[in-house]
Amino acid sequence: MLHEHGERIPLTIADFDRKKGTITLVIQAVGKTTREMQQVCKVGTALYAMTGPMGIPSHFDKVKKVACVGGGLGVAPIFRTRALSRKPAPT
Repeated sequence: MLHEHGERIPLTIADFDRKKGTITLVIQAVGKTTREMQQVCKVGTALYAMTGPMGIPSHFDKVKKVACVGGGLGVAPIFRTRALSRKPAPT
């Protein structure tokens, strides 16, 4: 939530930095809250509240190759997935 009276909406964390205590969000402004976030949120903006994680985490410890496919906002979680797979990028 952006502020105390904000709306709870699902957002995907594209990346995070535990040491800095930061997250990276990819937001498409399509409704009241996401439009407000697009106008107000800049690098370093603090959110009032956040809930999660939701969903099922991906595990890469027993796989040899990872293929990441996404489109539109579906690419947001791919940034972190790609980093966690620890495989060199194809050339």
